[in-house]
Amino acid sequence: AADEGKAASSENSGEHANNPARSSANLEDNIFDKIERLASLHAKGIVTDKEFEAKKSELLGRL
Repeated sequence: AADEGKAASSENSGEHANNPARSSANLEDNIFDKIERLASLHAKGIVTDKEFEAKKSELLGRL
């Protein structure tokens, strides 16, 4: 079973290498997902305004 996971993982990385547009879209989706989770933590008061803005800027800079 562990070998199957490794094989699937290498197949997926190969797909992204052959399709940079898809890889870029997945990266953007992942960054936006992280920002949404960060916003949720901010809304709950777990993350301060300053922490939220700093991390959001960092994530947006990766786009």
